[in-house]
Amino acid sequence: MRRALSRTVVVLLFLGLLTAFFSGFIEQAFGRVLTMTTAGSTIILEGNLARARNMAIVNGKRNALEAAVMELIPESAVFENYEVINQNIYQRSERFIDTYRILSERSRENVYEVTLESRVVVEKLRETLVTLGLLEEDQWIEQSRFRLKISGVSCSPCLRAVKEYLENEMEGVKEVSLYAISPGRFTLDIVFKGDMGTFQFALVSKDFENFRLDPEGMDEMMRIFGL
Repeated sequence: MRRALSRTVVVLLFLGLLTAFFSGFIEQAFGRVLTMTTAGSTIILEGNLARARNMAIVNGKRNALEAAVMELIPESAVFENYEVINQNIYQRSERFIDTYRILSERSRENVYEVTLESRVVVEKLRETLVTLGLLEEDQWIEQSRFRLKISGVSCSPCLRAVKEYLENEMEGVKEVSLYAISPGRFTLDIVFKGDMGTFQFALVSKDFENFRLDPEGMDEMMRIFGL
């Protein structure tokens, strides 16, 4: 008969909140700034590379705004109100994108292409959509990125179980990626849209096959059973 082992694992959630379970800080709140990577391209006319480059940048910034708008309102609302969104948002990128940087650029045959990293000020975007009547004041739910750090773990199945649960079962989780891994520790980057209290409760209530979360006061503890 296998001997059941008990091991304590510290879990740190950087959430920018003080609650019964977790404390820390928000690394980046998508309700304030959304960093997006998009491509832009245009045809090179009369060999004018400078003009083509500028237009490719404009198109890349526009694509960033289009993607950001799709995060806030349904796709059907975007299509139905395209003209008003185009005039008030897409054509005014300087209002909603505070900074951008070019990650790559090249000219290929008669096309100029750029890849941009743009910082979209989502709060300004939200306010404009509310003013246009396309978004209710209380309709928008902030989306946040934070890091989940688990230390004291040496088994890859534990990492896989947590990651698969977040990706496939946790409602509101938009993205999960492995940020770092080292002996006895792994860190996940998580993008979540919804009530953070619900996220916390679901995480500590989950009964994994071989372990469970067991928070104790302000310290978040994970105990592993039956490994």
